[in-house]
Formats: sequence, structure tokens, C-alpha cells
Amino acid sequence: MLLIGVVTLVWRPWQQARQQPSTSLASPTTTPISLTGEWSGPVSGAQSGFDVVAEIVDGAQLTGTVSYPQLSCSGTWIQHGSTANGVRLITETITQGNCVNSDVTLTPHSDGTLSFMSTYYAASKKQDITAYATLRRVDVTPSSTPTGAAPHLTPTSAAPEPSTSASTAVTPSGTVTTTASNPNGPGCSSQRPDKCGQWTPEEAAFACRAVLGGADYTTGLKRMLMNRYGLSEDSAFFLGKEAMYSISSGGYISTGGNADGPHPLCNDIVP
Repeated sequence: MLLIGVVTLVWRPWQQARQQPSTSLASPTTTPISLTGEWSGPVSGAQSGFDVVAEIVDGAQLTGTVSYPQLSCSGTWIQHGSTANGVRLITETITQGNCVNSDVTLTPHSDGTLSFMSTYYAASKKQDITAYATLRRVDVTPSSTPTGAAPHLTPTSAAPEPSTSASTAVTPSGTVTTTASNPNGPGCSSQRPDKCGQWTPEEAAFACRAVLGGADYTTGLKRMLMNRYGLSEDSAFFLGKEAMYSISSGGYISTGGNADGPHPLCNDIVP
């Protein structure tokens, strides 16, 4: 599904029949239920460290939009098959970002969760890459979420939000359209590339958003940075580590350790 880079996508019928490792204790439902709504969940399996967020319109043929916020990728879903117990077979087409098209299987469960399995064949590795997630409905409060706006998803490990006196908007490329005022100093942005260290604003923005979403800088995030931007292993590791310091501290560490001092990298990326 989402390995960053150029791969060859080969669909194989037997992939759809392969059993997904249990991501939910509930059994597949035998009563058809509508999947219309917004769903989200963290990805695990061959890849991890990012979320899948989907907005589904169910019907005779399920359609929807999907995004992977930490990867800056999005695309569309179109159903191409189904089974008697409500499993939907989906073609995922990426329309934005460097992610790869894949075949998706959605399995609804009696506890209200939705198992997600995404598979593609990576010719460069000569193997199938499969990722899994347990999706849950996203509760959207009409009074707090404008019509047509994406729901606000709060990562479980998100750092406290520092106070700001101005708003910040970050595009997928890492471009900041307005200036934030973080009490711990300005951070990396396209207007202040000198605050990005040895990395570009786009690389820093990706790392900061991934860490905020729960990515592990020592494993998954490091691999994503190496694959997406061609960073060396050391450079990818230290970018992820700096993003972790910045996110977890709000821009400044004062614990009496070796890491004490300003870490403003993500201040203008994650206000």
C-alpha cells in the first residue's frame, strides 16, 4: 500500500482470499450494515507509524476518500466486489502524495469496528506488503467542525499544545502561510529555513507531523524518511529524534540532561 518509492503494483486474486490476522476480537458481522461515515485508526503490520482516515459513502457500490495524514497522501476508494458476510473489496487510487495504489479489504465487525487490510506487490522486494488497521467511527461535533472540514483527530501521545498569538497553516510541502508565535522561539518553515538545521522545511514538516501522530523515530519514521527523501540512516534518525524532542517539550527542554536547551524545529509546524 504505502511504501514510499517507485514500485510495481500487481493485483492477484488470491490476495483477497488471504485471512487477515485478527485486529478485533469481534466476529465479522453477517447482517449488512451501512459503512457511511468517517473512520480512522492506526496502521500496523509491515508498516506502522501513521493513521488511515477514511470518509465512506456506502451504497450499491461503496465509494470514499482516504488519507494518510502523516504521509501527506490521499486518494479514493471504489468497491469492486463483496462477500456474503459484508466484506468489501476496494480499489485504492492515490491522487496526492508519493504513496502507492493498493487493494483494500474492509471487514465490518459486530462490535462496530471495521478491519482494514491493504496489500500491494513490491517488485523491488519480490514480496507482498500488507498493512492492517482497526478503524473506528470518528465522532464529529457539528458545532465544532465546519461543514466539509476534516475531523480533528487527537493523537494519544500528542504533546501539550503551546500557547500562540497567531495562527499557523502548513501545506503538505511544509510551507507556512502565516507566522506562529511560540514562546520558545520560531521554528522551521519555508520563511525560516535556517531553523531547519541540515534538513529542508518539507522534510522537517513530515517528521514533525509523523512524531505527533505517534511514529517511532528509531524505526518506522526513520525508514519513511530514508525512502521518501533519500536521507542517510543517520540523518533520518537525527531528524526524527529532533522532531521528538521538539514535539514532546513544546520547543525547550529543561530536565538537567544532555538534551537541555531549545528545540524549536516543530514550533511553527505543529502549533
